Amino acid sequence: MVLALSMVGEEHYPLWSRDGKRITYRSVGPASDSYEVPADGSAPPKVLLKGDLDAGPVDWCPDGRLIIQVVSEQHPYPSLAIYSPSDHKVEQFATRGVEAKLSTDGKWIAYVAGGIVVQSFPGGSMKVQVSNSGAQPRWSHDGRQIYFIQPDRKLMVANFDPKTGTASAPRALFQTRITAVSIASWQYAVAPNGRFLINSLPSNTTAPLTLLTGWNVSLQRH
Repeated sequence: MVLALSMVGEEHYPLWSRDGKRITYRSVGPASDSYEVPADGSAPPKVLLKGDLDAGPVDWCPDGRLIIQVVSEQHPYPSLAIYSPSDHKVEQFATRGVEAKLSTDGKWIAYVAGGIVVQSFPGGSMKVQVSNSGAQPRWSHDGRQIYFIQPDRKLMVANFDPKTGTASAPRALFQTRITAVSIASWQYAVAPNGRFLINSLPSNTTAPLTLLTGWNVSLQRH
């Protein structure tokens, strides 16, 4: 399994298409547009979503629509919407939500909104609160487990029944050393065979302490 990485410089939210042939990402700059580029580099990037909507791609729907994370001055918390590349229409899905991921079959969506939430898709009629804390939800390949990261950086898992829309109590799998937790985009991936690829700090890395002396002397000179 290979993670989609930023193609050049200041790009964020890299995202594979469902067929693995394209990569979508968002630029950071005056325009902040979202782009799409062939994964094999056979063509230059093209603008997929203009920056006049402050949004970034988070997942592709099976029908070719794109789930986007929208930041608005009217709301203190980001929301989730569905963007149609064919007609450029945007339809709101959740008034509050980040880090959304669809199950493999596209029938359920997990996202962060005061904890880990799972909702039926696209109608959203069924909704379950998996956890009251956590971030970076991911699905197992069969759609029967939901993984996420707790504030203490433990990787958690909850069993999920897609027929009834119910989830078990989460349990800890193992401690991670990921670089950040809350709303920092996904820093791990789950392979179809259940193995994990994690963006991790080395175990022997410690934050340095800096001692600054003589700072008061410079203040006395002014």
